[in-house]
Amino acid sequence: MVYCRRNDLSFAFNSMKSLKQIKLPKALTGLGEGILSGSNVLEKVTFPDNATYIDHNALAISTLKGVDLPSTITKLGKDALRGVGFRTINVSQFTELGEGCLSETNITEVSLNSSVKEIPAEAFSGCNRLGSLTIPSTVETIGDEAFKNCKKLNNITFAGQVETIGKEAFSGCQKLTSVSINAVNIGESAFASCDLTSVEIANGAKSIGGWAFDGNHQLTSVTTPQTLEEIGSHAFNGWMVFQVGFYDTPFITNLPAEDGVKYIGSVAYLYTGGSDLKIKEGTLGIADNFLTNHRVEVNSYSSTTISDWTAPTSITLPSSVRIIGKQSFKENTNITTIDLPASLEKIGHQAFSGCSNLKGSITLPASTKLLGGYAFENTKITRVYYNAVEAENEGRIFPNTLTRVIIGEGVKNIPSGLFENLTNLARLQMPSTVESIGDGAFRSCSSLTTLDFPSALKEIGSYAFQGTTLSLISVYMNEPIALGENVFYECSAIPLLKVPNGSLAAYMANGSWSSQFQKIEQFDGASNTEAVNKTTTVSVSETVTEDTDLTGTMLGSVYVTLDTEDSGDGYNSTEGCLVINSTVSDEQLAATTADDADNLTVKNQFNGLIFEVPAGKGSVVIDCQTLGQNVIYIKIGANDPQQVEAASKQQLSVPYTVTEATRIYVYAAPTTGAAAKAQERDGVKAPRRANAYANTDAVKIYGLTIKVDENLTGIATPLATLTQKDGAYYTLDGRRLNGLPTQKGLYIVNRKKVVIK
Repeated sequence: MVYCRRNDLSFAFNSMKSLKQIKLPKALTGLGEGILSGSNVLEKVTFPDNATYIDHNALAISTLKGVDLPSTITKLGKDALRGVGFRTINVSQFTELGEGCLSETNITEVSLNSSVKEIPAEAFSGCNRLGSLTIPSTVETIGDEAFKNCKKLNNITFAGQVETIGKEAFSGCQKLTSVSINAVNIGESAFASCDLTSVEIANGAKSIGGWAFDGNHQLTSVTTPQTLEEIGSHAFNGWMVFQVGFYDTPFITNLPAEDGVKYIGSVAYLYTGGSDLKIKEGTLGIADNFLTNHRVEVNSYSSTTISDWTAPTSITLPSSVRIIGKQSFKENTNITTIDLPASLEKIGHQAFSGCSNLKGSITLPASTKLLGGYAFENTKITRVYYNAVEAENEGRIFPNTLTRVIIGEGVKNIPSGLFENLTNLARLQMPSTVESIGDGAFRSCSSLTTLDFPSALKEIGSYAFQGTTLSLISVYMNEPIALGENVFYECSAIPLLKVPNGSLAAYMANGSWSSQFQKIEQFDGASNTEAVNKTTTVSVSETVTEDTDLTGTMLGSVYVTLDTEDSGDGYNSTEGCLVINSTVSDEQLAATTADDADNLTVKNQFNGLIFEVPAGKGSVVIDCQTLGQNVIYIKIGANDPQQVEAASKQQLSVPYTVTEATRIYVYAAPTTGAAAKAQERDGVKAPRRANAYANTDAVKIYGLTIKVDENLTGIATPLATLTQKDGAYYTLDGRRLNGLPTQKGLYIVNRKKVVIK
C-alpha cells in the first residue's frame, strides 16, 4: 500500500531502497514533499507533463545522474533537487526557489528568472562546477551561504544593486580572485576564505559585516565608497601561518594614510602610531577594534611589528563621524579628554573602556541614538552632559567615578538602567523637558541626595531611585503624578519634599507621595515675582542669613538663584553681601528670558537676581563691587543688557522706562561683550556654602533699591498713532484740547489715561 499525505503523493515512495526507475502519473500537478527521498538507487524519473512544482526534499537523491524537467515546473521547494547529479538545467524556468534547492549539484551555469527577487539560503551552495555568475538587477537579497564553497566560481557580475548579501554567501569560493560588489549591506564572512587580491565596493554600500573578507591572504587592494558607514569587527582579517594563529589586525598595506591613520573609504581603520591622532574630515565611522588592531601590519604571509607605535595622548574626531565602533579605543590610549562631535549617532560596546587617563567631563550630543554597554567603563570620568534626545542604551554605560549628571534641555526620556549602580553619583540636574524616568534609571546610586522633578514629568518607572539616600526632593509639577512600583524602595523616609506654591494640599492628600516624606512644604519660584508698586530697598545683610537657601528664594520682591556649589556663590557674612563667582552665557540668558521658561529652567540656567517693575519710569540702584574681568549686567525686558562696573564698593544707578510690567535680570559675566559667553558652569545646585568667598573674577552685591518714579499701572497702552478718531483729548486737570496733543505726557481719551511718547 502506498501512503499519500496529499494529492501530490507526498512521501509516497519515500525510502524505497530498491526503486531504480519511476514514471509518475500524468494527472500529478506537482511532486510532493519527500516523494522520492531516501530512494538510494533511483536512476531515472519520468515526470508528468503538467507538474508545476517540486516540493521540499522531493528529489534529494545523489544517485540521479540527470532529470528532464518539464518546462511547466516553476517552483522548487527547500532542498528539492539537492545533490542531483545533472550538469545542465534551465534555472531560468524557476520563478520561486527554496533554500538549498539546487545545492551540491553539478550545474555549470546559473541564469535566473527575472521575477526572482531573493536567492535563498544555500540555494547553490557546494555547486563545485559553477564557473561564472550574473546576479540580475531584480535580485534584492542573496541569502546566507547561497553560493558557499562553489570552488570553481571565478567571476561574479552584479547587474544592479543588491540590498543584502547574507552571511557566508560566497565564502570558500577559492577561485574568486577579484570582485566588484554592488550591495548596500555585505554580511558577516560573506567573502571569507576566497582568494581575492582586489575588492571594489560600489557607491551606495553602507555596511560591511564582521569577518566579511577574512582569510583572503593575497588581498592588497580595497576600494570603498564615501557612503560606507560601518565596517564590522575583523572585516579584513587574514589567516597567518604562524604559531599565534589569527592576528587581530587588518593587513591591507596600500591604503592612503593621513596623520598616521590608514583609511578604507571614509572609515578610519588602521593607526600606525603617534601621540596626536587626527581623523580626517569626511570620515563617517571608526572601525570596530580600531586601536586594538594597532601593533602589527600584515602583508600576505608575513607581518611587521611597528616598533615605534605610540598610544595617542590626544584624539581629534571630525564633525562628520556618525559611528564609533565596538572597542574602537579600548585600553589603547593615553587621552585625558575627548570631544564627541554633534553628528555622532552610535557609540559601540566598550568603545572607550579602559582608557584609564580619560577624566573630567564628556558631552553626549543630541544626535546620539545608541549607547553600547560599558562604553566608558574603567575611565575616570566624573561628569556627563547627557543631551541624547532619543537614545537607547545597552545596560550601564558610565564608570563608577561619575559624580554628576547634567541632562540637557530637549531630552524627554531618561532610559531604564542608564545610571544604575553608580555609587558616587551625588548630583543630578534635570531640565524642564523631561517627561519620563525609566525603570531603575538611578537604582543603587547611593550618594544621590537631592532631586528636582520638572513640571513636564509624567512618569517615574519602577525602582527608579531604589537604594538612594535622598534627603530633599523639589517637584515643579503642580499636581502629583502616579508613581511606578517601589520608586523609592529601600530609601528611608525622605526628610523633605518641596512643592510649588498652591500645591501643598494636593500633595498632602495624595498618599503615594505624602507617605514617602517626613515633611512637605511650599517654595517660591521665579514666577512668584510681582511688579513692585513703589520704591523698594533690599539690604542683603538685613535679609539673608547663613541658613537662607540661595539656590532659589524670594528676598522681599527679588527672586535669587545662585550656584552655591560649583562656583561658591552665596552669602558672605563678614561683608554682608552676595558673592557671585558664576557667570551667565548668552545661551543661558536666552533660555531664562524665553516666554516659555518655567521655574526649573530659570533655576538651572540662571545665576543672579530677578525682579519686576511696573509700567512707567524709574531706576535700579545697585550697591556693588566688581572684581577682575567679571562685571554686572542688567537686562531690562527685551532690551540688550547694560554693563555696570565698580572697582570699589559704590552705588550705581541704571534708569528704566517701560510701557508694561517688565522683568529685570541682574547677573555676572565677563567684560568681553554685552552678554559675554560664560565661563564653564555645570551641575545642580545644593544648599548654599556658608561664608561664600570671591574668586579673582567675581561681583559683590550688598543691596539694591528699585526706585519707582512713575507708576503707570492701570493706564492704557500708549497710542502708536494719534488720530482724531480716538475722540477728544483732555489734560489730567480736565481741560479739553483743541485737536491732538503736541507734547509728551499723560492725557485722557475715551475716559482712559494714555501715555503719549
